[in-house]
Amino acid sequence: MQYDQYLAEDFAADESFIAYYIKKDSEAVVFWEEWIDAHPEKNAEIAAAIQLLNLVSVKLPQSELAAERQRMRRYIAQSDIKTIPLSRNRNYIAAAAASVLIAVGVASAYFFSSTESSSTQQTATEWVQQVNPNGKKARLKLSDGTIIVLNGGSVLHYPKSFAKNKREIRLQGEAYFSVSHDSLRPFTVQTGPLQTTVLGTEFNVSAYEAEALVRVSLLKGKVKVNNASGQTVLSPGQQAVYNHGKKSLQTLTFNTENETAWKDGKLVFRDASFSVISKAVERAYGYKLVDRTSNESWHYTGSFQKEDVLTVVENICFSKHLSYTVSGETIYISSKK
Repeated sequence: MQYDQYLAEDFAADESFIAYYIKKDSEAVVFWEEWIDAHPEKNAEIAAAIQLLNLVSVKLPQSELAAERQRMRRYIAQSDIKTIPLSRNRNYIAAAAASVLIAVGVASAYFFSSTESSSTQQTATEWVQQVNPNGKKARLKLSDGTIIVLNGGSVLHYPKSFAKNKREIRLQGEAYFSVSHDSLRPFTVQTGPLQTTVLGTEFNVSAYEAEALVRVSLLKGKVKVNNASGQTVLSPGQQAVYNHGKKSLQTLTFNTENETAWKDGKLVFRDASFSVISKAVERAYGYKLVDRTSNESWHYTGSFQKEDVLTVVENICFSKHLSYTVSGETIYISSKK
């Protein structure tokens, strides 16, 4: 398979990729985790494919499901579109839209057929998707009493009610968890190649798609973090760090305030680079920072408690002798003339 040529809708319609997405086939999970790590240039397409699959991962009522499947069959029977041409002619958008629709239809059939095959044993789980844009935080309480604070630029998938023997959710981005204790139902957070499993505890997970590292930081209790190549068990004050590029899993110590201040509306920087500052500001406020300084060495240290974005930028610029201008939701930082 020439997966390096795939677009988002191709991944979303691929049975092996779908099996990886729903964690149905362990071989598919291992294969795709390794493939994604080896092809960072496809991260945007993979993320888009996952969004497509998110659209069909919620179980429809049986009547709606039958109607949707019939509609998809009629559409595919009438359509002769096989591929999307690479040239950007006037038919491109229509062809792309049709291709996405077909991909979602194939994925839907896979999801629903898988669900229906086990329907005699249990009722299909209804999943909820919580999408937080940059500049927004959300506090959620799950059906088991678990409390989750979701950071900006993050997506959380969770069932309306958990199964009798397990509690599983999926995260893209960052969230703080206070997990309700249940010795009979382990709580598992799936973040790309990592699984974090607990019984009842408090921990923070940072797993943004575009970042090279996934961090699991434990505050209370005990958690197990594992991927295809190994696992580690954390005690309070320890952090598991997975490097996508090196495919390595390390256990380190961490500063609690640095990792969890965001959930209380705080920004904490210690010897921070511009990249660290700009990502934190964008997630907290929805504003993009652009560095127009001339060879400016950052290494900024400071903290802010529920301040507005301009107060944060003004203080940073004052300490670094810089100036700034605002255009829409973009803030340009420049050297003083």
